[in-house]
Amino acid sequence: MHEYALVQAHVDALNERLAQEGSPALLRVHFRYGPTLMEAALRQAWEVATQGTALAEAQLALEPAIAPTRCDCGQVMRSEDVDFAAHLWLCPACERLHPIDEARDLQLIEAEVDG
Repeated sequence: MHEYALVQAHVDALNERLAQEGSPALLRVHFRYGPTLMEAALRQAWEVATQGTALAEAQLALEPAIAPTRCDCGQVMRSEDVDFAAHLWLCPACERLHPIDEARDLQLIEAEVDG
C-alpha cells in the first residue's frame, strides 16, 4: 500500500531526527494527508512502522487536506468535493481528468518531543 511507504519514510526520518537531537521520545505527531490516502490505512501503517521505536507511544493526529482545486476550464472546487479515480481527479464542469499532485500526500505538520 502507498500509505505504508509514506508512513515508513516519515517514521525513519523522525527516528533519525530524535537520535541526532538526543530526544528520548516523541509525544505527539500531526500529519495532513491528501485525497489519495485513507485515514484507516495511515493509522494502521503508523502502528506497524512505529513498533519498538521511540515513536511507539506518540499520539497520532491526522487531518485531511482540503484545498481548492482548479481546472484549466476555470472551475474551482474543494478537494473534498472532487471525484477521484486512482491518482486522477475529474472536473465536474468539463469532465477532464487531471493528475493529482502526490507531493502533498502526507505532510508532517508538527512533531512534539519529550524533554
